[in-house]
Amino acid sequence: MIRTICFGLLMNFTTPPLISSLEKPASVNECTVRAAFDLGSGTFKLSVAEVIGNDIQLKFSKTIKVGLGLDLAESQSRSFSEKIQTIASSALAELIQDAKEKGATQFAGIATAAFRHALNGNVFLDKLVNETKIPIRLISQKEEGILAFKTFLNVFPEINEKKCIALDLGAASFQLTKKNNQFHDVIQEPLGVSGVLKMFSENIKNISYQRGFLFTPITLNEIKLLIEEIENKIFSDCVIQTWFLNKPFEVLYLDDWIDEIEQRTGQKEKISKVQIWDALIKTIDSININPNLKEQSYIMTYALLYSIMDKSKINDLRVKLHTSGNTLGMMTEDCFWP
Repeated sequence: MIRTICFGLLMNFTTPPLISSLEKPASVNECTVRAAFDLGSGTFKLSVAEVIGNDIQLKFSKTIKVGLGLDLAESQSRSFSEKIQTIASSALAELIQDAKEKGATQFAGIATAAFRHALNGNVFLDKLVNETKIPIRLISQKEEGILAFKTFLNVFPEINEKKCIALDLGAASFQLTKKNNQFHDVIQEPLGVSGVLKMFSENIKNISYQRGFLFTPITLNEIKLLIEEIENKIFSDCVIQTWFLNKPFEVLYLDDWIDEIEQRTGQKEKISKVQIWDALIKTIDSININPNLKEQSYIMTYALLYSIMDKSKINDLRVKLHTSGNTLGMMTEDCFWP
């Protein structure tokens, strides 16, 4: 049973699983201007592109910071606050207006981890659909991983799809995805940067988590304890390590803060686990001199990245700056478009 939202109407009926639809080739045979929305746990993202077949010509992209994951981490009721719902509604309305101004004629969206985790996530998503009259689908974590994989191949067209793994790191979850014949294998972990921040607050600092709270001074020993906690939580079945036994995979990582990583590591395109650790130490030193929430978020992201690489034995990442979330992966998938 798939719960499908279409043009403001909530319909419950039996449909083919979205995962099956994502494995099929595109059938777009004429040029269409599409607007794809990714309602992520940290930011809302928009891409507008001309699409024909598998060819995507990006015309416009935009990201708005919303913070659903941080709001949810702070919530005692595991629900979105009224304040964050207002912020999210306003952000989506702004992106829709941008898409219309850029000439989009088709509109579709996805909602991800924060909507899956929040007890009122479905209700809030229904509200957004009714307000905007845009079809927005709540996707599973596995579907999110497959879309990330397809997005990454659009950004790295030179990469062989059978020799790469996509690391999709978000505010409320992360996924690693690889191609397995005609299908995809996805490792799904319900821990993202917001969860790491809450873990640091409550388990390391022994402070009830509050959004916008600065934990400085932050010590290297505290981050080592945090990494130990993260590694105890992720990859409990150790499947990821078997992926690298027989094949040399290249691990791809896209994000909107890659320029920060490249600046701290002094490296471009490929970054090692050792360089991630060095960047983490530099950021700890920096935040203790000049406390700020942005670098605190970087520290939590570095800690999660390092933990993922250390636990899975990933030596380095192929990286590229990317601000459009998984919208590019949606563009040629018929299942999203009316």
